[in-house]
Parts: sequence; structure tokens; C-alpha cells
Amino acid sequence: MFGSEVVVSPLTSHTGIMKVKDLIKYLSDMDPEDSICALVYDKRQFDFPDDDDMILTNEGWEKLCADFDEQTFDDIYESLHMGALDYADTK
Repeated sequence: MFGSEVVVSPLTSHTGIMKVKDLIKYLSDMDPEDSICALVYDKRQFDFPDDDDMILTNEGWEKLCADFDEQTFDDIYESLHMGALDYADTK
């Protein structure tokens, strides 16, 4: 949904991509003792090691987040992993 004006969740900003501030605000209204199901990934989980020839840039990460918004939750980790490879640049 990158670049789209469609919002499908109370956690997404006007661009459709969730920001940390949106999640914090959303969670702050909840009872801390409630159980939730959550799926959170951040760029650090997909960064390449320093000695690798590839690097996932912030721009690449934003594109990956946009792709994530378009996915179902089936095999989402594999989709993210493959996307990290697709959007990585050489150093």
C-alpha cells in the first residue's frame, strides 16, 4: 500500500504503512493485562551482516513494508526474507 491513500487498519498512517508511534498509541489504550496476537518486524531483523556484500537501505525497507501491506499472513516471514534480498543493494 505504499503511496496509497487506502487505510485498512487503525494502526496505519495516511500512507498505509504502520509507524512505531501508531502502534504505541494503539497499545496505550489497551489493558496491559489483556492478551493479544502481534506480528512485528523491524529492519534490524533483516539487515545483512557487516561483512556481507549486500545492504538493506532505508528506502528498500520502506518498499518492503509496502509489499508487506499487500500480503496475507500465509508464509509472511518467507515473503519478508525474500523481499529483503530483493531490495538489498550492494555496498
